[in-house]
Amino acid sequence: MMQQNLTEWDKDIVSTAEEDYQTFLRGLSWRDGFGIEFVRCSPASGQQLIERVREELPTKKIDVLELDRPIENLIDVIKDFPQQAELDILFIVGLEKSLVEYIRMGYGGQGDYYNLDTVPPILSHLNWQRENFRDCFRHLCFVFLLPKFAVKYIIRRAPDFYDWASGKTDIPSSQDLVAQESQRILGQNFDEYLAWTPQQRKERILEINELLLELVQNQDQRALLLSEQGEIFFANNQYEEAISSFDQALQIKPDYRIAWYNRGIVLHILDRYEEAIASFDKSINIKPDDHQAYHAKGDVLYFLDRYEEAIASFDKSINIKPNQREIWSRRGFALVNLERNEEALSSFDKALEINPDDHKLWYSRGLLLYVLDRDEEAIISYDKALGINPDNHEVYYERGNALRSLGKNEEAIAAYDQALQFKADYHEAWYNRGNALSNLGRYEEEIASYDEALAIQPDDHQSWNNRGNALGNLGRYEETIISYDKALQIKPDDHEAWYNRGIALGDLGRYEEEIAAYDQALLIKPDYYYAWSNRGIALGNLGRYEEAIFSYDKALQFKLDDPIAYYNKACAYSLQNAIELALENLQKAIQLNPQKYREMAKTDSDFDNIRHDPRFQALIQ
Repeated sequence: MMQQNLTEWDKDIVSTAEEDYQTFLRGLSWRDGFGIEFVRCSPASGQQLIERVREELPTKKIDVLELDRPIENLIDVIKDFPQQAELDILFIVGLEKSLVEYIRMGYGGQGDYYNLDTVPPILSHLNWQRENFRDCFRHLCFVFLLPKFAVKYIIRRAPDFYDWASGKTDIPSSQDLVAQESQRILGQNFDEYLAWTPQQRKERILEINELLLELVQNQDQRALLLSEQGEIFFANNQYEEAISSFDQALQIKPDYRIAWYNRGIVLHILDRYEEAIASFDKSINIKPDDHQAYHAKGDVLYFLDRYEEAIASFDKSINIKPNQREIWSRRGFALVNLERNEEALSSFDKALEINPDDHKLWYSRGLLLYVLDRDEEAIISYDKALGINPDNHEVYYERGNALRSLGKNEEAIAAYDQALQFKADYHEAWYNRGNALSNLGRYEEEIASYDEALAIQPDDHQSWNNRGNALGNLGRYEETIISYDKALQIKPDDHEAWYNRGIALGDLGRYEEEIAAYDQALLIKPDYYYAWSNRGIALGNLGRYEEAIFSYDKALQFKLDDPIAYYNKACAYSLQNAIELALENLQKAIQLNPQKYREMAKTDSDFDNIRHDPRFQALIQ
């Protein structure tokens, strides 16, 4: 609120309010022709003043000009006022509306309201046109009814016009009138303030400041007004000012629960989480069944990743008021973060019992079911969401993922296509559409889908990698390598791209380069079984059997029961004429997968030098 500093006007006030009024009234009764009077009063006391003057000066022709919006030229407005030429006295109400825009609201209502370089146009007009004002209306006495802030502003910004006035009167409000005006202001709610314009909110803050400066204002009412002022600052996104107002209210009334609660909300917005929690705890201490404070406290704890505490707070709120959809929903997300997915699902279901039309929550429920590998149920949830909001591209996309997970690739592609109808540049949908086409062996279309994804996001290494796989499936190995190289330019530590590049090089018979690619993959992921296994094959193709066996042994360190490695070792030993070791490893391969490796060994030329060995014949029978 504004500080109550005394002006020269204040020092002149030594008489009683009634004496001041009578002096003012005599001045009006004696005046014949032009004059200017300033009366400092509240809107309600101003109305009472007008009514009393009318009663006590029945011979004077009196009217009221009410300014309901900012103006820049008062002379023109008065000229247009009906029958102004016949009037003796014209009360002017609302001039302060032309000043509000130029007032800087200080921190918490404090500070210098008037310290702006710009002078409101209306005050420039009054300063420079005062003689013209007099010449146009020699028959009229003007009485400006103004709140205190406006008088102070005029003193500072239009001193020439102000000093021209013949009378300056203060009309204090009675205690009953102050209480009545306070109650009128306290009748609004926060949602209404949100719907107001910034100008309206500023006007209301100034009204509250006027009431806070009233000496007859009682302390409880003062606390309520300060809290109300805090809410308006809050609605105006002036958060520090809002907190200051709430703090002033709580200094007067420490048990004012709503002020503690609202203070906590604003502190949360400012990311001052611990202070916000303390404020909500104060609210709860005052009113232990304050479900809103438990809810709000839970929200803060959630943002602090303190999910267990958040859930406890949400549960307190739900115990007091069970049918709170938002809390059940938020509680569910907290449980998801704790990987307590079944409980989270139950919480989402509670929220949806309260509001079955929450398409966002049906979508979130579907995502959770997908994580739980309950794909059929996930699709049902997505369908519920789409039944409420049929143009949500994300739901179609996730529906496609669930269908692809179920092996329903044609339906998955249709879902991705629906997502792309609503968002043609949906990179992820193009990418996973490509993956579904890959599952169907439609490699040309797969490549086209990845190309669409890469046109949107050229630095997607995974699309480049998968594109390379599709080209490899088409036998276009040179192009395949180019795609893998693109992936590796973007993500040099992508071990899968190095591995896939190695396979493509092997298909081209470029075994030395193939081995180098596997080595790069293994530098990144030393336990990459497939790279060790394929590296052994490449070394075998070069006749480097000892090195190949070393690679197979490394592979078996990470996958002890892999028949492929044992079989390939058997081939390498056979080619080295190490018959005992060849038979030993072949036996292990056949034990792990008898049908496959027995049949392979029957025709594999690598075993030609031991084919007639009775032990070999026994193994393949």
